[in-house]
Amino acid sequence: MAGLGRGPVAGFVLALVVGAGCDRGAVTLTPLPSGAQAVSLLGDTLWNMPLEPGLGPLLVQQLQAAQRHLAARPGDPAAKLLVARRSAALGRLREAVALYSEVIAEEHGTARVYRRRGEILLMLREFKAAARDYGRAYRDPAGAVVKEFAEDSAGGLVGSLVRYQAALGLGLLHQVQGDYDRASERFLVALEHSDGADELVESGLWLSLALRRAGRRAEAAQVIGGIPSNIEVKNRTAEFGLLRMLRGQMGIDSIRSLAASGGPEDESLVLYVLGFVQLTRSDTTAARDAFAKVIELGQWTTRPYLAAEGELIRLAPRRR
Repeated sequence: MAGLGRGPVAGFVLALVVGAGCDRGAVTLTPLPSGAQAVSLLGDTLWNMPLEPGLGPLLVQQLQAAQRHLAARPGDPAAKLLVARRSAALGRLREAVALYSEVIAEEHGTARVYRRRGEILLMLREFKAAARDYGRAYRDPAGAVVKEFAEDSAGGLVGSLVRYQAALGLGLLHQVQGDYDRASERFLVALEHSDGADELVESGLWLSLALRRAGRRAEAAQVIGGIPSNIEVKNRTAEFGLLRMLRGQMGIDSIRSLAASGGPEDESLVLYVLGFVQLTRSDTTAARDAFAKVIELGQWTTRPYLAAEGELIRLAPRRR
């Protein structure tokens, strides 16, 4: 978007520091009780990852099939990566990190592998390690051409550039930590690498939120106004509806109905944005209530949950 940004935004160059001489395969996770996955920013121990009802048995079958495939081909990095993906899908995030780390230590680390491990590390609230992995994925020239593929809501495959996903992850990392200017920089990069309507509205929404929270309302309005209202969105209908709400084209009640039909993750996103809007209006009580409802929904691996945690930490009364 021409003219958007302040100074370094337009010519953004990622500058994450990676320790010289460190073992890129090794990641030391925070010690936790057996079975626990992470500790939230609010101090809660996070155990099982929420799964869609009835999906568990299928995910178990897929993991077992991947494990059998790996047992037959123990030296195949692709087989190990498949087990890592299936483990993560089932909520075994720490096991997935260990498998990705093995692949990287065996000199098979790629932009895609670092991006995937970075995403899980972010879910686990291991922010420094996540930033390193996302940074490696972003800086790798392959990240600008290599795509990752995931199933969409209709069962088809949707491709996404590794650099897009890495920039989006870095933006969320800074958003959670309250660094809204740096979050804006990363989300802008994601917007510039978006491919298709779904990625455009996804990155556009998060960029507009970060800019608004940074006090850059005119730029936020420019982002919102620059996204066409007649584009065909397949999977990011909640994000598109929220952009239309911020533009004054859709009411809050309609947004809530849309979110409820999309499931708890969409509902979490809507509640987060509603809380965000209340926060920019200086209604901290209403904002805190909305963020607390995000936490109650329990989708602790999602972006809205992570972002709501960060906002609740900053809204907490300061101890004297």
